[in-house]
Formats: sequence, C-alpha cells, structure tokens
Amino acid sequence: MRTFLFLLLAVHGLLHLLGFAAAVGYSGGEFTLFISRSWGLGWLAIAGILLSAAGFLAVRHRHWWTAAGVGVVLSQILVLRFWVDASFGTIPNLLILACLVVTYGARKFDRKAERSRRQLRRSVIPTPARTDEALPPVVRRWLARSGALHRPTPSFLHLEQTLAMQLKPDQQIWYTAEATQLITASPPAFHWAVQVHMHPLLTVYGEDSLVSGRAAMRMSLFGLLPVSEVHDDAKVDEAAMQRYLAELAWFPAAARSAPIEWEALGDHEARATLRLGKQTASGIFSFTPAGDFLRFETRRYREHGPEAQRLPWIAEAERWATFDGIRVPSRLRASWMLDGSIWTWLRIEVTDLQQADSVNEPDPTPQRTSRPDLQLHD
Repeated sequence: MRTFLFLLLAVHGLLHLLGFAAAVGYSGGEFTLFISRSWGLGWLAIAGILLSAAGFLAVRHRHWWTAAGVGVVLSQILVLRFWVDASFGTIPNLLILACLVVTYGARKFDRKAERSRRQLRRSVIPTPARTDEALPPVVRRWLARSGALHRPTPSFLHLEQTLAMQLKPDQQIWYTAEATQLITASPPAFHWAVQVHMHPLLTVYGEDSLVSGRAAMRMSLFGLLPVSEVHDDAKVDEAAMQRYLAELAWFPAAARSAPIEWEALGDHEARATLRLGKQTASGIFSFTPAGDFLRFETRRYREHGPEAQRLPWIAEAERWATFDGIRVPSRLRASWMLDGSIWTWLRIEVTDLQQADSVNEPDPTPQRTSRPDLQLHD
C-alpha cells in the first residue's frame, strides 16, 4: 500500500500544478472557470504540500501523515470551489483519506501495544531462579545446548516474527502476518501483537496476552473496528499458560522460573507444569539427542465457551538458529489434532530475538544487519 499511496500523492500533487498554470496563463484549456492569481498560488501551495507528503512517505518520515491530511483537506476545498473543472479530484482525495484512516488505525494499535509492553516490562520482579542443579538432566542438557546454562536469567525476551496461518481446516490459502512479542520470566507473562493480512486491502490487528495469570485476546479490523474480544475466561487463561510453556523454546533461561515444575519422563522428554495462582497448565517437552528443543505437546482448548473441549496441540521446531548467543528454533509450526488427523494451522519464523537484563532498558530495536547461523534439523 505504501507504493500505491506514494504514487497517488505524487500524481495528485502534480495535477494541482494545472490550476497554478491556468492562473498564470499557461493553461491548455483544462479549466473553463477563471482562476485568479491568488487562487493559483493556493493550487501551487497544495501541490507542494501533497508532493512533500509523498516525499516524506518515501523516506518514512513520521510527518508524512500530517502533511497528507492537511493537503487532502485543502485540496477538497479547491475542488468544491472549482467543482465544474475539478470535481474528479474528489476521487483521489477520498482514496488518500481512506489510506489515512487505515494508517491512523495502525498507529493507534502500535501505540496501544507499546503501552502494554511498557507496563509488562515494569511488572518484572527480579527473583532468584531455580538452580541449574535442581533441574532434571534432560532439561539441563537443553539449557546447555541453547547456551542458557549457568547464565543469569534475562528480565525479558523480545521477538520479531513472520507468520503464515490458516483459520479453518478446509482453508486453502495461507494468510501472512507479522508479530512482535515480549515474554517475561518473573512473573511468567507475555504480550503478542500481530498484523494479519487477510487481503491486500484488509488487515486485522490482534493482541494476545497473559498477565498476572489472566489472558486476554482482542482482534480489530484496521485497528479500529472490534472483531472479537475475550477475557476473564478460565479456559482462555489455561490455554495462554500452555502457550507460555511452549514459547520457552525461545526463552530457555525462563525454564528455571520458580512457578515452573519439571519432571523427567526419560532421556529425551520432560513434563513442565506452570502454576499461577489457582490455575495450572502443563505439557510435555521433547528434545533431540543433541539437546535441542524439538516438540511441545499438550491438550489445549481451541475455543472458549461452555462447549469447548481440550484437543491435542503440538508445537514443533523445524529449524534452529543462534540469536543473541542463544540457540533456539528459528522456524516452528503449530498443529491441532482434529478427528485423528493433524492440521498445521500456523508456521512461525523468528526474524529477530533479543534478551534484556534490565527492566529499565527501552524496547529493543530489531537488528537485521546480520543473518543468523541457521542449522536445519531433518
């Protein structure tokens, strides 16, 4: 949409020069109404504003939105004043206005998500983690393989992800999405913000969070029109806690968090149980012989409401990479077991991962200048 909007602003701005040309006598007859020099200067000024907005947009300057908004309002005033000759200008003005509304929704969503992440960072309580020796050998081998063994537990983890998802088992196409996530170890919590591109002109924004043992999910069209909202639901709380356990795959240091209990189930498996208040959630971790995270399995609520039932849910690593000195899955898929068959509905690729040791550090800025050392697991 950025390219389309840039071209729209640039062409619309250039067309305003026709009004200035008519005012100074260089018109080729495009205007039938007389345009005074003062109005001609208005056409020139608005052309400059719209072209400036296009330039600001091209260089991603934050004031492009303001310049475009001012330009559209003033342009429409000219269109109404010279309606006979300039009525066609209403169409690009409406298109630009629609783009501005969508942009406003995105900015509103981003600000709200940032406030939620800031509050989550401030809620971090530094507490002593379980010693490595208290963990089962299979879990210690995983921490050693990841590089988290004998290292202090960071206060929080920041993730950038790209996703492909399906909403129904019979869906043929995959929706693309981008997400930003913050995960904390003490207390166990996360905030996930996602933009789902369901159509080139249709974007759904969503938030998924677990804070103080309570989960919340919100979805909105263009960040403005609410689509769904779920909170204060014990089944959703449990599902979010199970998701937190699965995402220890990216935050292995948090496996030492006090609310998480580990039980070895063999040389390559362990059960993790998370207790937050009166709520409990658990799942089984599987690891490769080398110690990499391989799979997390649990029975999880797919829906909420009185008829919702727990179904087998699996998160499985497909590829690993080293980010910020920690080896974690860089590609992961999530699947439901429905009627005896596996439905993979989500594929995640981590594009950036950063840890922070201080709750006072600002929200990490993703660094994409270097490619992580990817290692494929067959």
